[in-house]
Amino acid sequence: MYKKLLTILTGLCLIVTFSSQTLFSSAAPSGYTGEFGFSCNSCHASFALNSGGGSVVVNGIPSGTYTAGQSYPVSVTISHGTNNRTRWGFALAVRNTFGEPVGTFTSTNNNAALIGDAEIGHQSAVTTAAAASYTYSGFQWVAPANPTPNDFNINFFVAGNAANNNGSSSGDFIYNSVLNRFYTTIPVVLSNFTGTAGDNFTVVLQWETAQEQNSDVFVIERSTDGQNFTAIDRIAAAGNSVLPRRYQYTDKTPPLTANARPLYRLKQLDKDGRGAYSASVAVQLKAPATTFMEALIPGVVSNGGTVTARFIAATAMPVQIVVTDAGGKKVYTTRQQVLAGANTISLLTTAFAQSKGVYYVTVQSGSFSQTGRILVQ
Repeated sequence: MYKKLLTILTGLCLIVTFSSQTLFSSAAPSGYTGEFGFSCNSCHASFALNSGGGSVVVNGIPSGTYTAGQSYPVSVTISHGTNNRTRWGFALAVRNTFGEPVGTFTSTNNNAALIGDAEIGHQSAVTTAAAASYTYSGFQWVAPANPTPNDFNINFFVAGNAANNNGSSSGDFIYNSVLNRFYTTIPVVLSNFTGTAGDNFTVVLQWETAQEQNSDVFVIERSTDGQNFTAIDRIAAAGNSVLPRRYQYTDKTPPLTANARPLYRLKQLDKDGRGAYSASVAVQLKAPATTFMEALIPGVVSNGGTVTARFIAATAMPVQIVVTDAGGKKVYTTRQQVLAGANTISLLTTAFAQSKGVYYVTVQSGSFSQTGRILVQ
């Protein structure tokens, strides 16, 4: 009975050993990059760790700071001291000093995929002719979208296997390394940042911070081509806060075409001048349902100054601008072609104001007519 039981257990051990070898060649195991004290040479134990005259290196990791939510192309190169390796495996994990995963990975490489939280590894260990090195590429580390203060001192744990492809775990060389990055903290931690189309051809931006330390200002930036951003306004930050803070900003002058889809982002600055950018958000503007003219700005102007009207048009149309004095006499007339959406109409007071007093500016198009009042001093 004892011999029979021993034979069964031996058979099971062989099955488990064979299965683990087969499994790990087709997918790297999670948790063996050194981050928890375990390494791949727990199984591939023929040689001491890092003893084969080679190395494993991770490339493409940002330095200095990272942008929340941004993808960074990363590669892993396994090298060996002798030109005789024919199979290659790897695993890469990202952890903060508390052992928590930071960010995640995406991949376009069929031989590299997620094997755990913020951990990527080979799926089918690549075989080659006898070589001294191999590089896995085609995958990206995605920085955390909403980093916490714990997510700036980060360790990138990487393991590489320079194997001999003999169908077992014997004769393989395992390399481990740790790349530490201490990133500059951004002044605030954003919980969210959204943009929605508002009424009257406007855009409403809203964001919330989970906490702020030494924060100074939010610079609102806008782009119409997705590449070049221009600052359009600034909003003061809370300074220091451990409680959620909510902010809102309305862009009253988005791009003029009704089918525009502008991009917005925040530049977060602290009092020391350091900062970072948020992810960008795109907003599809609503075509205005009606045509109207907003108030003339300024309402009181010195002669020689400029008066501006923001005119919202439901469709592209020709308009006539008529200026009359307080007695109803026409003193100026001009025509313009406006676009669907928001338009800016500017008038120099020297074109119509022969004296100080009240003047009326009327915009007309078909059945539409609206009048605004200004005082020239």
